[in-house]
Amino acid sequence: MVLVPVVVHTGNPGSPSAEAIAFRQGKVLLVGALPQVLREAGPGAIVERLPQAVIVPGLADPRADLVGLGASLARAEGAPASVPLTPEQQRYRLKLALERTAALGLTSVHQVGIDLETFSLLQQWDAVGVLPIRVAALADGAGASWSEYVGRGRFEGRRLKLGAVSLPVDGPSALAPALLEQRARAFAEAGFVLELEASGAAAVSTSLDLLQRLEREHTGLRSRIAPAATVGAADVSRCSGRSVTVLAEAPSSGGLWARLTTAGAHLALSGLTAPLETLASARGQAPPSLSGTQVLEAMTSQAAWAERAEDRRGQLAPGYDADMTVLSADPLTATPAELRAARVLMTMVAGVDVYRAPELR
Repeated sequence: MVLVPVVVHTGNPGSPSAEAIAFRQGKVLLVGALPQVLREAGPGAIVERLPQAVIVPGLADPRADLVGLGASLARAEGAPASVPLTPEQQRYRLKLALERTAALGLTSVHQVGIDLETFSLLQQWDAVGVLPIRVAALADGAGASWSEYVGRGRFEGRRLKLGAVSLPVDGPSALAPALLEQRARAFAEAGFVLELEASGAAAVSTSLDLLQRLEREHTGLRSRIAPAATVGAADVSRCSGRSVTVLAEAPSSGGLWARLTTAGAHLALSGLTAPLETLASARGQAPPSLSGTQVLEAMTSQAAWAERAEDRRGQLAPGYDADMTVLSADPLTATPAELRAARVLMTMVAGVDVYRAPELR
């Protein structure tokens, strides 16, 4: 199939924009000039022209709560608060959340602190091919089932994977330092990506100390710090040139984003309930701390890096997954007001449209 929008922003620094994109069997075939793409796709290819649309790599939320979103959507429908939930209620709420994320243009979410029951349900749906978007689950490292997750090890299905763990460093659920290090080490030995939940500057510094020790023991360790609202000046440089991704949920003060990106740190942005609003807010900071390209990267390629999937997703290039978001405005050039008024026209996962706006149906 071939899509012909106003422009394709590929996320590939070597070839950042293109006229068209072709994909086959869930993978990108070619991105480039229209005549070249049509030749590569062949005479039998379906061609869909999108004269008012802009295509970007699939938007991803690196720190999501599908369970919470599903509960909120159910309440909006008038569902009574019910604890504990029946299996039917749990399935319905999770289905609502997945459908909403697809409509928001998200092709992938990282579900933080997932419990075994919810993970098992997602596994069932993934096995029969009804999971609409990709879900990268993070095990609940503070819960009673943490050792079971370690014993089971990592998992990857069609669109569901479990390869990371969330461990609280500060806040009401914080693990004691010795326990935190014990569990972090156990998950690192099992090959998991480590997410250290650290909102304050002191907790971020503690997290970096712990990661520094573990990196000496485990070559290639990948890690994340979230939701990093503040990072001390001395720690900004410690995030540079390392395998750690800093996850941010809202526009930061004092140019933190700019300092992190200037230092060469990995920065990913979260915005489950309103990704276009997140893009607009990031673009609308005064003075701007990130360029349009950097903002888009923070919700695409940097999110892919955070889950160790940068060789498959986060950009549109031959051989990569055909995950893309089709928008009515250009996120690189539109003003914040235009981005807030923009619409998601299509969400595609592995070359299949899991959401299509009414005007494109």
